[in-house]
Amino acid sequence: MKIAIIVQNLSFITGGPRLLLGLAKELLVMGDTVVVYTEDKVGDFFGELAQGIVARVVEPPVPAGPRRSGFFGWIRGKMREEWCDILWAKKVAEAMDPDFDVVNIHDFAYRVGYFYKKRNPKTRIIWQENQPLLFYVKRGKILYDLLGPLYWWVRKFSDKKYFRVMGGISVLDDLTKKQREARGFGNVRIVRAGVDFQKFYGP
Repeated sequence: MKIAIIVQNLSFITGGPRLLLGLAKELLVMGDTVVVYTEDKVGDFFGELAQGIVARVVEPPVPAGPRRSGFFGWIRGKMREEWCDILWAKKVAEAMDPDFDVVNIHDFAYRVGYFYKKRNPKTRIIWQENQPLLFYVKRGKILYDLLGPLYWWVRKFSDKKYFRVMGGISVLDDLTKKQREARGFGNVRIVRAGVDFQKFYGP
């Protein structure tokens, strides 16, 4: 199969990029063709995993830029981030090869699946969700805690079109699985991440 893997941040030293690169490596071993699309280069920390993996950088058409301070700066920053994410997702979908059998989107890159599905209706979209979305964490500030949940409530409806194209969701734990099922998602499966003993073993 020909598989595209999409992620926004591949240079972060976190579990998500390591999980993604490990998946790409195993798919290559199985004989699949894999292309990774990202908005930044592979971090040096994951250099040994990235060897042999084709990673194409698609830079954001408009940089999100730093957030301004204060409540209204927070609102403007959130709106600009949303706009930039949508523009980037469109640009990635246009830059991708037209014949992928599977598109595996990670975390906040989920919008790419929607735009690519328009180009190639036969492709299967699988979302790897490593971090929970669609809920607000209270900040202990009145204005933030009033508008924050409203923002996520609006997102819940505006994002429905992006989620409709997904053929399945892979999550890491029971809590995220229950949250997704409560939101009406079907075909949610728990796929546990393994541990890289060779890199992290230290008695």
